[in-house]
Amino acid sequence: MWSVRSAEKHDNAKLSSIQAVRAVAAWAVVTGHLLSVATMVSNGLPVFSKLYAYFGVLAHAGVDAFFVISGAIMVLLYGKDSNEPRLSATLRFLAKRIIRIYPLFWVTAAVTYYAGVRLNPESFIGLLRQIMLIDVPIFHPVAWTLVYEMLFYVSVGITILIFGRHRRLGFFFLVAAIFLSAWLNPHGVFGHPIIIEFAFGIAAGSMYRWRSVAPRFFVIVGSVLLGSGMIYVSGIDDLTTVNIARIWALAIPVTLLIYGIMCLERDQRLTVPAWLVRAGDESYSVYLWHFGIIIGLGYYLALKGMQSILITIVYMIVCVVLVAIASRYSYLVFERPIMTRAFRTSVTTEKAGATATDKA
Repeated sequence: MWSVRSAEKHDNAKLSSIQAVRAVAAWAVVTGHLLSVATMVSNGLPVFSKLYAYFGVLAHAGVDAFFVISGAIMVLLYGKDSNEPRLSATLRFLAKRIIRIYPLFWVTAAVTYYAGVRLNPESFIGLLRQIMLIDVPIFHPVAWTLVYEMLFYVSVGITILIFGRHRRLGFFFLVAAIFLSAWLNPHGVFGHPIIIEFAFGIAAGSMYRWRSVAPRFFVIVGSVLLGSGMIYVSGIDDLTTVNIARIWALAIPVTLLIYGIMCLERDQRLTVPAWLVRAGDESYSVYLWHFGIIIGLGYYLALKGMQSILITIVYMIVCVVLVAIASRYSYLVFERPIMTRAFRTSVTTEKAGATATDKA
Protein backbone atom coordinates (compact mmCIF):
# COMPACT_ATOMS: atom_id res chain seq x y z
CA MET A 1 0.00 0.00 0.00
CA TRP A 2 2.88 2.35 0.72
CA SER A 3 4.85 3.39 -2.36
CA VAL A 4 7.48 6.07 -2.86
CA ARG A 5 8.39 7.20 -6.37
CA SER A 6 10.16 10.16 -7.86
CA ALA A 7 7.79 12.54 -9.64
CA GLU A 8 10.34 14.54 -11.60
CA LYS A 9 9.65 12.79 -14.90
CA HIS A 10 5.92 13.45 -14.54
CA ASP A 11 6.18 17.22 -14.08
CA ASN A 12 4.97 18.02 -17.58
CA ALA A 13 2.44 15.24 -17.91
CA LYS A 14 -1.20 16.17 -18.32
CA LEU A 15 -3.17 14.92 -15.37
CA SER A 16 -6.52 13.60 -16.49
CA SER A 17 -7.43 13.11 -12.83
CA ILE A 18 -7.24 16.87 -12.26
CA GLN A 19 -9.64 17.42 -15.16
CA ALA A 20 -11.98 14.81 -13.71
CA VAL A 21 -12.01 16.55 -10.32
CA ARG A 22 -12.63 19.85 -12.09
CA ALA A 23 -15.66 18.37 -13.84
CA VAL A 24 -17.09 16.97 -10.61
CA ALA A 25 -16.44 20.26 -8.80
CA ALA A 26 -18.14 22.34 -11.51
CA TRP A 27 -21.25 20.20 -11.57
CA ALA A 28 -21.32 20.08 -7.77
CA VAL A 29 -21.57 23.88 -7.81
CA VAL A 30 -24.30 23.68 -10.46
CA THR A 31 -26.23 21.17 -8.34
CA GLY A 32 -26.07 23.34 -5.22
CA HIS A 33 -27.23 26.47 -7.03
CA LEU A 34 -29.88 24.62 -9.03
CA LEU A 35 -31.43 23.21 -5.86
CA SER A 36 -31.42 26.68 -4.33
CA VAL A 37 -33.31 28.25 -7.24
CA ALA A 38 -35.57 25.18 -7.58
CA THR A 39 -36.79 25.90 -4.05
CA MET A 40 -37.91 29.33 -5.27
CA VAL A 41 -39.42 27.96 -8.49
CA SER A 42 -41.44 25.39 -6.53
CA ASN A 43 -42.64 28.15 -4.18
CA GLY A 44 -40.90 26.52 -1.23
CA LEU A 45 -42.28 23.00 -1.59
CA PRO A 46 -40.83 20.88 1.26
CA VAL A 47 -39.27 18.26 -1.03
CA PHE A 48 -37.02 20.81 -2.74
CA SER A 49 -36.32 22.71 0.47
CA LYS A 50 -35.08 19.47 2.06
CA LEU A 51 -33.02 18.56 -0.98
CA TYR A 52 -31.33 21.95 -0.82
CA ALA A 53 -30.77 21.63 2.93
CA TYR A 54 -29.02 18.29 2.42
CA PHE A 55 -27.18 18.86 -0.86
CA GLY A 56 -26.74 22.63 -1.11
CA VAL A 57 -23.34 22.12 0.53
CA LEU A 58 -22.14 20.67 -2.79
CA ALA A 59 -21.71 24.24 -4.02
CA HIS A 60 -19.28 24.99 -1.16
CA ALA A 61 -17.36 21.75 -1.67
CA GLY A 62 -17.10 22.35 -5.42
CA VAL A 63 -15.68 25.84 -4.94
CA ASP A 64 -13.15 24.55 -2.40
CA ALA A 65 -12.03 21.85 -4.83
CA PHE A 66 -11.52 24.44 -7.56
CA PHE A 67 -9.19 26.52 -5.40
CA VAL A 68 -7.15 23.57 -4.18
CA ILE A 69 -6.78 22.48 -7.81
CA SER A 70 -5.65 25.98 -8.83
CA GLY A 71 -2.92 25.94 -6.21
CA ALA A 72 -1.76 22.48 -7.27
CA ILE A 73 -1.72 23.40 -10.97
CA MET A 74 0.30 26.55 -10.35
CA VAL A 75 3.10 24.69 -8.59
CA LEU A 76 3.04 21.89 -11.19
CA LEU A 77 3.27 24.30 -14.12
CA TYR A 78 5.45 27.04 -12.67
CA GLY A 79 7.07 25.62 -9.55
CA LYS A 80 10.10 24.08 -11.22
CA ASP A 81 13.36 26.04 -11.18
CA SER A 82 13.89 27.81 -14.51
CA ASN A 83 16.57 29.90 -16.23
CA GLU A 84 13.96 32.01 -18.02
CA PRO A 85 14.42 35.76 -17.42
CA ARG A 86 12.24 36.66 -14.47
CA LEU A 87 10.55 39.73 -15.96
CA SER A 88 9.52 38.06 -19.22
CA ALA A 89 8.43 34.94 -17.31
CA THR A 90 6.26 37.05 -15.00
CA LEU A 91 4.66 39.04 -17.81
CA ARG A 92 3.98 35.91 -19.85
CA PHE A 93 2.45 34.17 -16.84
CA LEU A 94 0.15 37.09 -16.00
CA ALA A 95 -0.84 37.60 -19.65
CA LYS A 96 -1.92 33.97 -19.99
CA ARG A 97 -3.88 34.13 -16.73
CA ILE A 98 -5.63 37.34 -17.79
CA ILE A 99 -6.59 35.86 -21.17
CA ARG A 100 -7.76 32.71 -19.40
CA ILE A 101 -10.02 34.53 -16.95
CA TYR A 102 -11.36 37.82 -18.32
CA PRO A 103 -12.91 37.30 -21.80
CA LEU A 104 -15.33 34.56 -20.76
CA PHE A 105 -16.09 36.40 -17.53
CA TRP A 106 -17.10 39.54 -19.44
CA VAL A 107 -19.35 37.63 -21.84
CA THR A 108 -21.11 35.60 -19.14
CA ALA A 109 -21.41 38.66 -16.89
CA ALA A 110 -23.42 40.46 -19.57
CA VAL A 111 -25.68 37.43 -20.09
CA THR A 112 -26.17 36.90 -16.35
CA TYR A 113 -27.07 40.56 -15.87
CA TYR A 114 -29.72 40.54 -18.57
CA ALA A 115 -30.96 37.14 -17.43
CA GLY A 116 -32.20 38.66 -14.20
CA VAL A 117 -29.37 39.71 -11.89
CA ARG A 118 -30.06 43.42 -12.39
CA LEU A 119 -27.69 44.68 -9.71
CA ASN A 120 -25.79 47.85 -10.58
CA PRO A 121 -22.61 49.24 -8.99
CA GLU A 122 -23.02 52.57 -7.20
CA SER A 123 -20.62 54.43 -9.49
CA PHE A 124 -18.75 54.17 -12.77
CA ILE A 125 -15.51 53.65 -10.88
CA GLY A 126 -17.22 50.88 -8.92
CA LEU A 127 -18.31 49.29 -12.20
CA LEU A 128 -14.77 49.40 -13.57
CA ARG A 129 -13.37 47.85 -10.40
CA GLN A 130 -15.88 45.02 -10.64
CA ILE A 131 -15.32 44.49 -14.36
CA MET A 132 -11.59 44.22 -13.64
CA LEU A 133 -12.26 41.84 -10.73
CA ILE A 134 -10.73 44.16 -8.17
CA ASP A 135 -14.05 44.07 -6.30
CA VAL A 136 -16.72 41.37 -6.25
CA PRO A 137 -18.97 41.77 -9.35
CA ILE A 138 -22.50 41.99 -7.94
CA PHE A 139 -24.00 41.52 -11.43
CA HIS A 140 -22.36 38.07 -11.75
CA PRO A 141 -22.70 36.50 -8.28
CA VAL A 142 -20.63 33.33 -8.85
CA ALA A 143 -17.69 35.39 -10.11
CA TRP A 144 -16.81 36.47 -6.57
CA THR A 145 -14.35 33.57 -6.61
CA LEU A 146 -12.50 35.11 -9.57
CA VAL A 147 -11.49 38.08 -7.41
CA TYR A 148 -9.53 35.71 -5.17
CA GLU A 149 -8.33 33.75 -8.19
CA MET A 150 -6.74 36.85 -9.71
CA LEU A 151 -5.29 37.88 -6.35
CA PHE A 152 -3.63 34.48 -6.13
CA TYR A 153 -2.31 34.74 -9.69
CA VAL A 154 -0.83 38.16 -8.95
CA SER A 155 0.83 36.66 -5.87
CA VAL A 156 2.31 33.87 -7.99
CA GLY A 157 3.49 36.42 -10.56
CA ILE A 158 5.23 38.44 -7.84
CA THR A 159 6.79 35.23 -6.55
CA ILE A 160 8.20 34.41 -10.01
CA LEU A 161 9.49 37.99 -10.35
CA ILE A 162 11.22 38.06 -6.95
CA PHE A 163 12.69 34.57 -6.87
CA GLY A 164 13.57 34.27 -10.55
CA ARG A 165 14.93 30.83 -11.34
CA HIS A 166 14.54 29.64 -7.72
CA ARG A 167 10.82 29.00 -8.07
CA ARG A 168 10.63 26.07 -5.68
CA LEU A 169 11.96 28.27 -2.92
CA GLY A 170 9.59 31.00 -4.03
CA PHE A 171 6.50 28.81 -3.72
CA PHE A 172 7.69 27.68 -0.28
CA PHE A 173 7.86 31.30 0.86
CA LEU A 174 4.51 32.06 -0.79
CA VAL A 175 2.80 29.34 1.27
CA ALA A 176 4.60 30.53 4.40
CA ALA A 177 3.52 34.13 3.69
CA ILE A 178 -0.11 33.11 3.24
CA PHE A 179 -0.24 31.20 6.53
CA LEU A 180 1.66 33.93 8.37
CA SER A 181 -0.69 36.61 7.04
CA ALA A 182 -3.72 34.53 7.98
CA TRP A 183 -2.35 34.08 11.50
CA LEU A 184 -1.45 37.75 12.01
CA ASN A 185 -4.62 39.11 10.41
CA PRO A 186 -7.29 36.39 10.16
CA HIS A 187 -9.86 38.94 8.96
CA GLY A 188 -7.66 40.27 6.19
CA VAL A 189 -7.67 39.28 2.52
CA PHE A 190 -5.04 36.58 2.98
CA GLY A 191 -6.91 35.25 5.97
CA HIS A 192 -9.87 34.31 3.81
CA PRO A 193 -10.38 30.53 3.60
CA ILE A 194 -10.19 30.64 -0.20
CA ILE A 195 -6.62 31.98 -0.18
CA ILE A 196 -5.62 29.37 2.40
CA GLU A 197 -7.05 26.70 0.08
CA PHE A 198 -4.66 27.88 -2.63
CA ALA A 199 -1.83 27.20 -0.18
CA PHE A 200 -3.23 23.71 0.45
CA GLY A 201 -3.17 23.13 -3.30
CA ILE A 202 0.45 24.25 -3.55
CA ALA A 203 1.30 21.80 -0.76
CA ALA A 204 -0.50 18.96 -2.57
CA GLY A 205 1.20 19.77 -5.87
CA SER A 206 4.63 20.00 -4.22
CA MET A 207 4.12 16.68 -2.45
CA TYR A 208 3.03 15.12 -5.74
CA ARG A 209 6.17 16.36 -7.50
CA TRP A 210 8.32 15.01 -4.70
CA ARG A 211 6.95 11.54 -4.10
CA SER A 212 3.92 9.26 -4.07
CA VAL A 213 2.99 8.13 -0.58
CA ALA A 214 0.07 5.75 0.03
CA PRO A 215 -2.29 7.26 -2.58
CA ARG A 216 -5.13 4.85 -1.83
CA PHE A 217 -4.89 5.69 1.85
CA PHE A 218 -5.20 9.42 1.08
CA VAL A 219 -8.15 8.83 -1.27
CA ILE A 220 -10.02 6.77 1.32
CA VAL A 221 -9.28 9.11 4.23
CA GLY A 222 -10.03 12.20 2.12
CA SER A 223 -13.33 10.74 0.91
CA VAL A 224 -14.48 9.78 4.40
CA LEU A 225 -13.49 13.15 5.87
CA LEU A 226 -15.10 15.02 2.99
CA GLY A 227 -18.38 13.14 3.39
CA SER A 228 -18.37 13.81 7.13
CA GLY A 229 -17.44 17.44 6.60
CA MET A 230 -20.23 17.99 4.10
CA ILE A 231 -22.75 16.57 6.55
CA TYR A 232 -21.45 18.90 9.22
CA VAL A 233 -21.42 22.02 7.02
CA SER A 234 -24.91 21.27 5.68
CA GLY A 235 -26.24 21.84 9.18
CA ILE A 236 -24.76 25.36 9.40
CA ASP A 237 -26.91 28.31 8.36
CA ASP A 238 -24.53 31.19 9.07
CA LEU A 239 -22.15 31.97 6.18
CA THR A 240 -19.42 33.28 8.48
CA THR A 241 -19.42 30.00 10.38
CA VAL A 242 -19.41 28.10 7.09
CA ASN A 243 -16.30 30.00 5.96
CA ILE A 244 -14.52 29.05 9.17
CA ALA A 245 -15.60 25.41 9.07
CA ARG A 246 -14.86 24.88 5.38
CA ILE A 247 -11.11 24.95 6.03
CA TRP A 248 -11.03 21.78 8.10
CA ALA A 249 -14.36 20.24 7.06
CA LEU A 250 -14.02 20.61 3.29
CA ALA A 251 -10.68 22.02 2.13
CA ILE A 252 -8.35 19.68 4.00
CA PRO A 253 -10.27 16.52 2.95
CA VAL A 254 -10.40 17.75 -0.65
CA THR A 255 -6.64 18.34 -0.57
CA LEU A 256 -5.96 14.81 0.66
CA LEU A 257 -8.33 13.40 -1.95
CA ILE A 258 -6.80 15.35 -4.84
CA TYR A 259 -3.26 14.38 -3.85
CA GLY A 260 -4.24 10.70 -3.67
CA ILE A 261 -6.05 10.78 -7.01
CA MET A 262 -3.12 12.47 -8.78
CA CYS A 263 -0.71 9.89 -7.40
CA LEU A 264 -2.95 6.99 -8.38
CA GLU A 265 -2.99 8.22 -11.96
CA ARG A 266 0.77 8.68 -12.04
CA ASP A 267 1.27 5.18 -10.61
CA GLN A 268 -1.00 3.90 -13.42
CA ARG A 269 -3.61 2.68 -10.98
CA LEU A 270 -6.33 5.04 -12.15
CA THR A 271 -7.82 5.47 -15.62
CA VAL A 272 -10.03 8.48 -16.27
CA PRO A 273 -12.72 8.18 -18.98
CA ALA A 274 -12.27 10.51 -21.94
CA TRP A 275 -15.73 12.03 -21.49
CA LEU A 276 -14.85 13.05 -17.93
CA VAL A 277 -11.64 14.70 -19.12
CA ARG A 278 -13.67 16.63 -21.72
CA ALA A 279 -16.11 17.68 -19.00
CA GLY A 280 -13.14 18.96 -17.01
CA ASP A 281 -11.94 20.98 -20.00
CA GLU A 282 -15.34 22.67 -20.05
CA SER A 283 -15.51 23.26 -16.28
CA TYR A 284 -14.72 26.98 -16.40
CA SER A 285 -17.48 27.51 -18.95
CA VAL A 286 -19.84 25.41 -16.82
CA TYR A 287 -19.04 27.51 -13.78
CA LEU A 288 -19.56 30.88 -15.45
CA TRP A 289 -22.58 30.04 -17.63
CA HIS A 290 -24.70 28.04 -15.22
CA PHE A 291 -25.96 30.78 -12.93
CA GLY A 292 -27.33 33.02 -15.68
CA ILE A 293 -29.19 30.06 -17.21
CA ILE A 294 -30.54 28.81 -13.89
CA ILE A 295 -31.62 32.20 -12.58
CA GLY A 296 -33.00 33.44 -15.92
CA LEU A 297 -35.27 30.45 -16.47
CA GLY A 298 -36.17 30.36 -12.79
CA TYR A 299 -37.26 34.00 -12.74
CA TYR A 300 -39.35 33.45 -15.86
CA LEU A 301 -41.26 30.52 -14.34
CA ALA A 302 -41.75 32.37 -11.04
CA LEU A 303 -43.11 35.46 -12.77
CA LYS A 304 -45.50 33.31 -14.82
CA GLY A 305 -46.72 31.60 -11.66
CA MET A 306 -45.73 28.21 -13.06
CA GLN A 307 -44.93 26.54 -9.76
CA SER A 308 -45.46 22.84 -9.15
CA ILE A 309 -43.45 19.69 -8.47
CA LEU A 310 -43.66 18.57 -12.11
CA ILE A 311 -42.71 21.95 -13.53
CA THR A 312 -39.80 22.23 -11.11
CA ILE A 313 -38.48 18.79 -12.08
CA VAL A 314 -38.74 19.67 -15.78
CA TYR A 315 -37.07 23.02 -15.02
CA MET A 316 -34.11 21.29 -13.38
CA ILE A 317 -33.67 18.84 -16.26
CA VAL A 318 -33.87 21.62 -18.85
CA CYS A 319 -31.32 23.69 -16.89
CA VAL A 320 -28.83 20.81 -16.79
CA VAL A 321 -29.20 20.25 -20.54
CA LEU A 322 -28.87 23.95 -21.36
CA VAL A 323 -25.81 24.39 -19.14
CA ALA A 324 -24.16 21.34 -20.72
CA ILE A 325 -24.85 22.56 -24.27
CA ALA A 326 -23.87 26.18 -23.58
CA SER A 327 -20.66 25.13 -21.86
CA ARG A 328 -19.69 22.71 -24.61
CA TYR A 329 -20.07 25.28 -27.37
CA SER A 330 -18.59 28.04 -25.23
CA TYR A 331 -15.45 25.97 -24.75
CA LEU A 332 -15.15 24.86 -28.38
CA VAL A 333 -16.08 28.14 -30.08
CA PHE A 334 -14.85 30.77 -27.63
CA GLU A 335 -12.68 29.57 -24.77
CA ARG A 336 -10.37 27.07 -26.48
CA PRO A 337 -9.62 29.20 -29.58
CA ILE A 338 -8.63 32.15 -27.39
CA MET A 339 -6.36 30.02 -25.22
CA THR A 340 -4.84 28.30 -28.25
CA ARG A 341 -3.90 31.62 -29.85
CA ALA A 342 -2.54 32.92 -26.55
CA PHE A 343 -0.45 29.80 -26.07
CA ARG A 344 0.95 29.93 -29.61
CA THR A 345 1.85 33.59 -29.19
CA SER A 346 3.53 32.80 -25.87
CA VAL A 347 5.57 29.96 -27.38
CA THR A 348 6.58 32.13 -30.35
CA THR A 349 7.66 34.95 -28.05
CA GLU A 350 9.60 32.55 -25.85
CA LYS A 351 11.44 31.04 -28.84
CA ALA A 352 12.24 34.50 -30.18
CA GLY A 353 13.63 35.51 -26.82
CA ALA A 354 15.74 32.38 -26.63
CA THR A 355 17.12 32.99 -30.15
CA ALA A 356 18.01 36.57 -29.29
CA THR A 357 19.77 35.41 -26.15
CA ASP A 358 21.72 32.80 -28.09
CA LYS A 359 22.82 35.35 -30.67
CA ALA A 360 23.82 37.78 -27.96
